[in-house]
Amino acid sequence: MYTDMVGYTALGQRNEQLSLALVDEQRKLIRPVLAKHNGREVKTMGDAFLVEFSNTLDAVRCAYDIQRTTREFNISLPEEQRIHLRVGIHLGDVVESVGDISGDAVNALHGLFLSPKMVAFLSRARSMIRSRTSSTCR
Repeated sequence: MYTDMVGYTALGQRNEQLSLALVDEQRKLIRPVLAKHNGREVKTMGDAFLVEFSNTLDAVRCAYDIQRTTREFNISLPEEQRIHLRVGIHLGDVVESVGDISGDAVNALHGLFLSPKMVAFLSRARSMIRSRTSSTCR
């Protein structure tokens, strides 16, 4: 799973102090959700998280819980102080080295963020999810 704050770079150019405060707030919001769904935080990269799960359904449940948590956080805030996240999920083998992960599964996640969708799945993950849940994934 890879998360990314929508508009973070542009916000940093306009108001660096606010962008850094929102990253700190995002980390406080997301880390308990990751733990609840058995996600292993591999690393953060500025406003992004790279997270590994032992199974796809935990990742999907976590993604929706992240979106719910940030939506609840944002309710009473003015737009410029809201956190909007994109979450990408892909299923595949990874190579672990010195606490980091790499491989095609990780590389494919970066391409998901060309899409404006707030939760996106690559085809292998989408197929796996459809076979195990009654929800539809697009």
